[in-house]
Amino acid sequence: MLKKLDAELNVLQTALRIRSQRQELLASNIANADTPQYKAKDIDFKSAMQSAIQQAETNATASTAPRAGILKQTSNEHLSGGNHPLC
Repeated sequence: MLKKLDAELNVLQTALRIRSQRQELLASNIANADTPQYKAKDIDFKSAMQSAIQQAETNATASTAPRAGILKQTSNEHLSGGNHPLC
């Protein structure tokens, strides 16, 4: 349940970050409205958000993928990592 909540909050955080970047660009556009040869800039929120979500999903998949060689049994008295329910 906490993972779902964390994922939702990360999406909201990403949305706020993109909106903030867009607001900065729009403020820059207003500040430079009278500048000759200035071209206004903007961010396509929908495509930026889709890109950020895809990147987050890719990172989440990579971080939850099993990593080979993390646990190494250096003594016969150590527990094997494969039989533990949390491993």
